[in-house]
Amino acid sequence: MRFSLTIDCADPDRLARFWAIALGYKPKDPPAGFVDWRAYFRSIEVPEEELQGATDVYLVDPDSVLPQIFFQQSDGKFG
Repeated sequence: MRFSLTIDCADPDRLARFWAIALGYKPKDPPAGFVDWRAYFRSIEVPEEELQGATDVYLVDPDSVLPQIFFQQSDGKFG
């Protein structure tokens, strides 16, 4: 079974750096032809207000065995 894990957090960059070292993961490259993930999401017309912070981070297992992790900026308010 393949899946992705999404983690809402206040500081995606900081948390992703920690987990990248702890798990041996690396940042996931954006799709070919895009400088970063925000550029990609803009190209598929994701509304700017849904992009939130520029710091959302994808991490992947370099061996492509374990799930990818997405750290998403959140203000902590749910519901």
